[in-house]
Amino acid sequence: LRSRVRSRKVAFIGVSAGSIVAGETVSVALFGSDRGADELGWNFTALQLVPRCAFFPHLMPEYEAWVQQYAHNLRKLCPDCGVMALPQCQPWGFQQASGASLSRLDYLCAS
Repeated sequence: LRSRVRSRKVAFIGVSAGSIVAGETVSVALFGSDRGADELGWNFTALQLVPRCAFFPHLMPEYEAWVQQYAHNLRKLCPDCGVMALPQCQPWGFQQASGASLSRLDYLCAS
């Protein structure tokens, strides 16, 4: 898959866990628990479609301290790596723009 995406033969669109696997490491999925780590042999190598980046989807304000600590710890293992946190936003439907024929998709984001 990685070679097909990099050669632009196929597009990769990841949402939630799909965004996590696109990065350098899936270790961010340990959020809250390391359950399942033994099955992976503690090898969290991801697809590395976006090298040196770990994605943390569903960020809510109460998770910010954990993400900051995770980023700090990640740099010990991967000095050039960073974390891109994606906010917890969900599409909730189309609304007709007043006086226009176009519709738009609005989002509800946790505050």
